[in-house]
Amino acid sequence: MVSKMTGERIILAFAIILIMLTVFPLPASAAPKIAIVPAKIVKNPGEEFTIKINVATVTNLNLWDIKLSYDPALLDVISVTEGPFLKAKGPTSFGYALGANYISIFCLLTDPVGATGTGDLASVTFQVMDTGQCDLILYETKLVDPDLVEMSHTTGNSFVYTEYPVACFTISPDHPNTGETVTFNASCSFAPGGGNITDYAWDLGDGTKLHGNATIAKVVTHAYTGVNQTYGINLTITVMPPPPPGDVDGDLDVDSTDLFKLAPAYGSKIGDPLYNANCDFDKDGDVDSVDLFTLAPNYGKKTVARKNIQLAWIYVTGFT
Repeated sequence: MVSKMTGERIILAFAIILIMLTVFPLPASAAPKIAIVPAKIVKNPGEEFTIKINVATVTNLNLWDIKLSYDPALLDVISVTEGPFLKAKGPTSFGYALGANYISIFCLLTDPVGATGTGDLASVTFQVMDTGQCDLILYETKLVDPDLVEMSHTTGNSFVYTEYPVACFTISPDHPNTGETVTFNASCSFAPGGGNITDYAWDLGDGTKLHGNATIAKVVTHAYTGVNQTYGINLTITVMPPPPPGDVDGDLDVDSTDLFKLAPAYGSKIGDPLYNANCDFDKDGDVDSVDLFTLAPNYGKKTVARKNIQLAWIYVTGFT
């Protein structure tokens, strides 16, 4: 027989649990997610890379259907293959189709069963065709169970960019007369991987060559003296990417000099005589193991200038 005091304790315990569940409810189970892995890709023209279409925390999945958009000026689809997630459960039907700027992919278990858990639905291999950047975006995605009920879910996209810069310029007017001032504007040039454009080198096709930094040579003007002639315009841009993490002395590489500068500063804080702000890579006010482990994996790396060229043509008429 339960005593009165014991019964009161049980009631009190249930009351406490009820209050805790009200104030701190149990976390809801995570919704399924379809995501592109990895979320960031850095590749250069001519190189290939493979992404995975991954599903996470799904229950009883029988059928999936997605569209994946990309920039066909930057990327070319090499292959699309089925992942192991559904076919580990049983026979499947898999297919895909290429649109103008997207891939449509689907897969279903031919038996009325479902797969549960996390895994790869498909793999897509691309080749990088040019310099630039683009998003890889999942849309019109569906997850369906054996009863043909669609599941709510979230998605995760990816971003692709090249280390090499994009050289670009406009010409105004594009059909000038002899002696007319022409403006060449390279403001549309950019570095997808970060860094600064340090030099704009112009060859204007008639022997005129100009170069300089953004202040001097991003926008240049010129007047042609030829009559009814075509000139080839060549712009070469040079980009200096950001220095590798761990570059203490600012010479764009991580070497023994950087390590020897970090060593005496190790363990110091702001205000200490040996504190070196250039060694405090995470800017938390001290030089510790986090900063050391930032330098270590980048030892031997260096920043190398990268170039790209854009060519265009201009026709100069004989009118003045």
